[in-house]
Amino acid sequence: MPLVSLADLAHAGRDAYGRFQLDDDVDTLTQAIGCLRIVNDHAKLPHVLADLGVYLHDRYGLTGNPSDLDEAIIFESESLTKINPDHSSRPRILNNLGQFYNSRFELTLTPSDLREAIAQTHLAVMEAVKHDDESAPRYLDFLLELVATQTTYYAREDDSTEAFDKIEEFLNVGRTITKARHYDQIANLYYNKSEITSQEPELLKAILHAESALHATEDDSTYRAIRLTNLANYQLTLYENTSQGDILRDAIQNTREAVKLASDGTNNALVENMALASAFITIIIGVGKWMISMRQLR
Repeated sequence: MPLVSLADLAHAGRDAYGRFQLDDDVDTLTQAIGCLRIVNDHAKLPHVLADLGVYLHDRYGLTGNPSDLDEAIIFESESLTKINPDHSSRPRILNNLGQFYNSRFELTLTPSDLREAIAQTHLAVMEAVKHDDESAPRYLDFLLELVATQTTYYAREDDSTEAFDKIEEFLNVGRTITKARHYDQIANLYYNKSEITSQEPELLKAILHAESALHATEDDSTYRAIRLTNLANYQLTLYENTSQGDILRDAIQNTREAVKLASDGTNNALVENMALASAFITIIIGVGKWMISMRQLR
């Protein structure tokens, strides 16, 4: 009987994985894993290691077996040590590794796993930009989701500060792939953190990125109205903390424009109108406080 080559086994494993993607049968997936394990036992090939990590992570999703998840992290990490540093597959493998660490964080709530998920995904985004990888915006979406999770759990920790620094580091090189939705998410992250820490610089960052989101928004009246409302909300929060009249004027102007866009558009959802009405009420209260403070100064 002719010997089966490692290339044939690798092909058989990937063929079985293709069938698994059609039928979601765990036995088919286990067959794919078995083939790649044999290949890996004889030759530590970076792409076999990376695929093996993906297959094991998929099986963890079906069976919940934590040993599959631990092995997935080990194999994906090892593939990165063996692949060429300039290979175009590195961003994808790094992003996969970030997802695997996040899965383990969701299982154990171990902070170091979330730190690793953020670190690996940050590297994935940075390298994707370097390679002009069209997946870069999607990797950035995942990075921001991870930072949002960390802000929820550990907003006051050094880890959170480091994660926000990674966002700023990315923006220094990746603004060409940064969409309005990303700026919107980043602004919201800074705003949520400022609500927890009561730090004014974080609120100022929220306003800065909300302005970037607005500038990056195309001529879509619904999205512009929403982002103008968000910006006005951040400005009102800053006004409540500082009582700066120019900030209040900006908030009023942005809310007026948001209301006009919403009323002119075809999508006047009740929730959006209620949000705009709430913003107006907040502004009226703010104006009242400002007028009282001005009278007291006289």
